[in-house]
Amino acid sequence: MKLRKNILQPLRMEWHGCPSPPLTPLSGDRSVAQLLGYAPLHSLLQRPRGLMQAYGLDRRGSLLANIFRIANRTHAIVDRVVIFAPPEIKLAIESVWSTCCQPFWNELSRGDRGSKPRITFVGHDLDNDSIQGALHMLGTHRDLHCHDIADRWAMVIMEPDQGSLRSDLAFRYFLPALRRQLDNDSARIGESVVAVTSRNNRWLDRYKGLGLSQYVDLADRIGVPDSISTAATLLSAALLGVNVMELLAGASAGSQCTEQSFELSCSPIHLALANGSIHPFWSPHPRILQLWGSSLRPIGEWYETIVDAWLPNTFATSRFGCESVEFPSKDTFDPAQSPIPLSRCVRHHITTGAWRFDALELEPGETLPSKWRSELELGIEQGQQSALAQTQIDLPIIDELHVGQLMQWFQIATAIERWLHDCALAAVESGGN
Repeated sequence: MKLRKNILQPLRMEWHGCPSPPLTPLSGDRSVAQLLGYAPLHSLLQRPRGLMQAYGLDRRGSLLANIFRIANRTHAIVDRVVIFAPPEIKLAIESVWSTCCQPFWNELSRGDRGSKPRITFVGHDLDNDSIQGALHMLGTHRDLHCHDIADRWAMVIMEPDQGSLRSDLAFRYFLPALRRQLDNDSARIGESVVAVTSRNNRWLDRYKGLGLSQYVDLADRIGVPDSISTAATLLSAALLGVNVMELLAGASAGSQCTEQSFELSCSPIHLALANGSIHPFWSPHPRILQLWGSSLRPIGEWYETIVDAWLPNTFATSRFGCESVEFPSKDTFDPAQSPIPLSRCVRHHITTGAWRFDALELEPGETLPSKWRSELELGIEQGQQSALAQTQIDLPIIDELHVGQLMQWFQIATAIERWLHDCALAAVESGGN
């Protein structure tokens, strides 16, 4: 088993059963300028390279510098990090974790994890038994005093709002347990708790009032569409030992691809238009994300959340491999009568040209990846027989550079879809064609 060297390559996008959508909705310099000036999209395009540039100029006081400092300190003192985060940011973190780390990360020894911590999510679902189970796992029911690194754990509380049940749970149950296990040593407690929130959040005063000082400023709200490059995701990636700079470099490449879209045959703009090209008048329509790799599954779930947040009347679902899809009723269809037909959907196959580890051989001439490739070709063929509009987005390899690109593509395309949808509604309301 060996890891391959990461080299930045562009994502490849092919169309199956439908032509590459023309950029006619964006014809003319004015339309392009309006699109690139759309505030959420502009922020999304600029943020990855802005973070890298700020770090290059200030290796001590920038956001990334603070993230790296906290991550490096945490690596040295604990074996597990308990993360309190809302569901959407949990999915963004899991997308990076699943694709960029060993699949059985938490089961590995500390040495095999490169002295990086295990990760445990708590409070995202507000489920009583899972929270109690986490407390039990951390040994809070025992008179445990954590002097060995194998027993020590840290808390990261990601709080975008003024207060939530997650932060209440953290302060009511987990922080007292941590204090007991660390013998009320204020120095060790202070280095074992991190807050990720906005500077104007009143909850931060409560945090600092408890004598806690490790803080990462969330310059913009946790969530979509920028969750790949928010402090919450980047800190979690750094805690796992993921190459954050490569993740951001990949996202920045996705931004550059968008800005150069008229010179390219595929880009996030093409993806956005493909998601509405079936309709005579642009409107986002249902889509299926077909994920050909188990490590990609969290990305599918994360994508569903950003579509739901930005295109609330648009249905998105993800499936693993050749799993079939049954759409629920939605939008203009009678919920009790008519399911959405596949003819109104577009399916995106997310594939990889090279796996992170060496291919396992099944028999002479056939490996597990080649078996998957055969299943993929069969799935595309069946989709074509059903007149289903399909694309295939291929990652040259599953690593930070290309996962960063892929997630940035999805975020950018979703923001563009929202802009196109708003423009279409405005045209209808003004009596335009």
